Amino acid sequence: MATIIILEALDKNAKVQHRHFIQSLPYYVGRGYSNDLVLDDDFISPEHIKIDLDVEGNLVTSDMGSTNGLYLFNNSQRVSSTIAKTGTEIRIGHTRLRFRKPDYLVKEALKDSLHDHLLSRVMNKRWLLVLLWVAVLSVIAIDQYIGNFNQYSIAKLLSQLLFDYIVVAVWVAGWVVANRLTTNATNFGAHLFVAGLGYASLVLLDGFSHYISYVFSMAEQRLWLEYGTTLLVISAVFYGHLRYCSLAMPKRVVATAAGVSLSVVSLMWFQDAVDDSFSNTIDLTVRLKPPVFNVVVSDQLSEFFASSATLKEQVDQETTRGRDSK
Repeated sequence: MATIIILEALDKNAKVQHRHFIQSLPYYVGRGYSNDLVLDDDFISPEHIKIDLDVEGNLVTSDMGSTNGLYLFNNSQRVSSTIAKTGTEIRIGHTRLRFRKPDYLVKEALKDSLHDHLLSRVMNKRWLLVLLWVAVLSVIAIDQYIGNFNQYSIAKLLSQLLFDYIVVAVWVAGWVVANRLTTNATNFGAHLFVAGLGYASLVLLDGFSHYISYVFSMAEQRLWLEYGTTLLVISAVFYGHLRYCSLAMPKRVVATAAGVSLSVVSLMWFQDAVDDSFSNTIDLTVRLKPPVFNVVVSDQLSEFFASSATLKEQVDQETTRGRDSK
């Protein structure tokens, strides 16, 4: 049986929720179960509208004496009937409906850039994933070794690598489950690739910011450099995960990733601001660097001793204040 017209139910953003193919007339729409189309809307009457041909052969939508009436969309004037042609939008209750002819031309399909680009093909190769994670573990191991001031211990290094591996495994598992729930696929290799690349980038960029600040004597600017690079990496990581988990358009995925990343970096800044207080504990979290790397000397010798004297006065004041409080 040929389709006469198609009735689309729309959401508030004019996105089609479902379509109903009208193949015989008259066609009844309402909340009652005797209708051809039953709509679950408390503001729709049991028998609300009828779609049928008038004496001139026009397809017409007529109000059947409903409580809340029939309206053309974006029009506050209640109508008793309206001609149903392609593109006509009506509102009954809180439901928005639109008519389409069967020969209505839809847009061409969007190009699936997600599974067609080179990176997706790379992530499907297991040997490349293994190579990536060997590189990631090597980067973490080198970073742990450079930042270790104590005696080098293989056992301690392996325990730290195991901890990092567990954290990343839980992170990837969470995204795999989310991917399965939203798209009925896991994309395990893609999430593993994104997580590994992101983790290695964070470690490398953290070391990079330390060396850049040392080379150009930018100790005060280092923190902001870290915030900037961290924001970029976290944004890229969230975009990579969400691109596979979400069916949303790329622009919306970018906006979501940027918003989440900005929130994370803002929390980091807030924590650093709260923790930025005087302490008598020696901080040995810095990395040792060759003096030859220091291209721009930040202070002359006289300035160093002057700042040391100022620091001594601050330490003496804090010490006196601590004794007085006791």
